[in-house]
Amino acid sequence: MTKERVVGVTFVEQKPIVELVGETVAPEDGEFGVIEFHTQALLVPEPTNEYDPTAVAVVVRTKSGEAHRVGYLARNSEIKSTMTGITPMELTIFGYSTIGLSDSYVLTY
Repeated sequence: MTKERVVGVTFVEQKPIVELVGETVAPEDGEFGVIEFHTQALLVPEPTNEYDPTAVAVVVRTKSGEAHRVGYLARNSEIKSTMTGITPMELTIFGYSTIGLSDSYVLTY
């Protein structure tokens, strides 16, 4: 199993995890001892992105049915070379904000 961090998450106003579709894992059951939130993300190519025509947005669904962009794949992402369009992928949000740090968004494939 390979993991890759989502970038640009601090440039987006993130929705609270209670507003997202997914499942919460308690700190004692998680990988790093913090709350984890597991959800499905869609990787959406943005060929018209003015800053990077190879940009790929990472989008999740809210409970109200809206799409919410949490960030992007890194420019040198290995995932980009395997994509053939919109691609579903597992996303874990590690709740480091509960201990005073920034949350971490990690794709698993």
